[in-house]
Amino acid sequence: MAVADAEAAAATAAPEAGVVAAKAADAGAAVAGPDAGRTAVSEKVAAEPEPAKPSEESESATSPAAKAIDKQKQADRDLAREAWRRNRPDISIAGAKTSILIPIKGSIKGADFKISDKRRLVTVTLPKAVSMVTMRVYNLKHPSFKKLWIDQDEANAQPADGTKMRLILGQTLDPQVEITDDFVRVTIRRPDSDEAPAEPRAEKRAKKAAEKRPEPAEEAAPEKENE
Repeated sequence: MAVADAEAAAATAAPEAGVVAAKAADAGAAVAGPDAGRTAVSEKVAAEPEPAKPSEESESATSPAAKAIDKQKQADRDLAREAWRRNRPDISIAGAKTSILIPIKGSIKGADFKISDKRRLVTVTLPKAVSMVTMRVYNLKHPSFKKLWIDQDEANAQPADGTKMRLILGQTLDPQVEITDDFVRVTIRRPDSDEAPAEPRAEKRAKKAAEKRPEPAEEAAPEKENE
């Protein structure tokens, strides 16, 4: 009887265990099915690269203004290269302005300039760069630029030694100085341009004083003597 009861209990427990296992499998499938699908979709979306968006830098680089700036920079480099080949500063005219360009090499760190002697002398100091035109003195013989001194060794100047340039101008208008990695440029208005320089104060005062002076009275005609 004991053996029979044990067999019956085992036979009854086996189907129940199967039912429990089937329910657990169904529950796992029900839970894992939607979540697993969503997870797979999200992983697929994350794996797909986003379409590349045009960056602001690329847009600005292709703008007309950026192209014009790049074109001007290349033109300036060409002028500096040509001046180096001729071993002479480049003097060019653009509109009412005249510029002198001196090619350099080295670093412009610490570079400085000074305008003195009533705006007729421009001094440029380059502690870590040298001029690529190597003569010590250039007699320019130009209405706007008279003479250029370059204080460096003519034969073997090194950027570490630095240099100093002194440029004598032909007029007293305010010069504009530009120092870049490739050149030093000084720009002034041309003497023969339509833009006339401002008159000095002394001349203005003299003109005003002359205008205020009374004109000399006309001498009266001599009266006829009575006969």
